[in-house]
Amino acid sequence: MKPYRVFLALPVIQLCFLSLFTATPAHADRNPGNSFASKKYAVYLYNAEEGSTTISFEDNLALVINAYDGFGLYLPIGTLFFALYWAPKYHEEDDLLLIFNGVLVSDFIEGWGVVLPNYKFTGIFLFFGYEE
Repeated sequence: MKPYRVFLALPVIQLCFLSLFTATPAHADRNPGNSFASKKYAVYLYNAEEGSTTISFEDNLALVINAYDGFGLYLPIGTLFFALYWAPKYHEEDDLLLIFNGVLVSDFIEGWGVVLPNYKFTGIFLFFGYEE
């Protein structure tokens, strides 16, 4: 066999070998894909104006934070998530933008984020909580 044919065949052999040992779920209900969907968490905020609130993750990737009147979106990646939350006219004067991420560990959630009132960086906040 010529050397370039062996070189071209290596990726195909590797893919076949990996497919034999990669676990794939047999049923969709064992791997839902979105571990946050339809869950609500009571969270405590550190270094933020509000001390505690609830965060709700909807099925349609919408995010609701009860302490702020606004709307958010989240992107789940396994047990990690990234989120943006926008509260227009927060305290009747400024817009509030929160950019944060977190991780889900069993029934607990934790993470950190950036607070941007009127789209200016003011600080970082931490949060942790549990599923309701």
